[in-house]
Amino acid sequence: MTPVIDLDAYRRDGFLVGRFPLFEPARLAALDSIAEQYRQEVADGRRQADLNVPHFSDPRLFEWLMSAQVLDLVEPLLGPDIALWTSQFFCKAPGTGQAIGWHADGHYWQGYLDPLEVVSLWLALDPTDGGNGGMRVVRGSHRRRDLRYVARGGDDNPFFPIAVAADQVDPRDVVMIELARGEFLMFDAWLVHGSEANRSQRPRRGFSMRYMPATSRFYAAGRSGVVGLAKQWLAPIIGALRGRPVYRHQIYLARGSGRDDTAYSPWVQDARVRRTPSVSDICGT
Repeated sequence: MTPVIDLDAYRRDGFLVGRFPLFEPARLAALDSIAEQYRQEVADGRRQADLNVPHFSDPRLFEWLMSAQVLDLVEPLLGPDIALWTSQFFCKAPGTGQAIGWHADGHYWQGYLDPLEVVSLWLALDPTDGGNGGMRVVRGSHRRRDLRYVARGGDDNPFFPIAVAADQVDPRDVVMIELARGEFLMFDAWLVHGSEANRSQRPRRGFSMRYMPATSRFYAAGRSGVVGLAKQWLAPIIGALRGRPVYRHQIYLARGSGRDDTAYSPWVQDARVRRTPSVSDICGT
């Protein structure tokens, strides 16, 4: 039976906590083994530490990203036509996992989606709490767009280059999210969240699955005109300097129907929505 989503609470607070296992034990263990494979590759220097959009090069992950358990939770929030926006593994090693400053994911995605409406599910692969750098959220912050951002702290995770200034967050609205293994957090793209460093001797690993309405319009180069196109043209040079390819974003239709390909991609053809989650021809994460 699909759990009932409290739409009023989600709209009021910007998040919901799933106090039940999202996947059955065998499927959770299979996802865990992929996360461990990635963690070892990062440790060996064979994979970048950010582990962003891994499904672009690893089609195994579609088993979870396109699962009915997830899409049934997302549908009441986004409607029947759902597309997969991004995914990401987060792995905070014991004693060394970095903090992530206050931020709203939507702040980084401005100009790429119209309307910008995304629901994220953060699945706990380990028990998470304040001791091992569990996620904190700012209740109701998804209703604000005027928060001031500053450069990240020197010890924070560099994947997030800027963060909401500390004086913009009311401590009374901060909620520490504690999750058992297999439980999850659902939250709005504009919800301000972050986490402390992992100072414990326990790992803190999670898998983030992010979805958008299939009717949203995607601007592959952003809506910054010449600047966005310049970034596209310079991508091969940037990739060579970084030692890894700069991926071209792909959106996959997860449920229902969406716009035609040209509506998703006014700038470049490869930004289209793909109807079937098969092996991607885009390399690099």
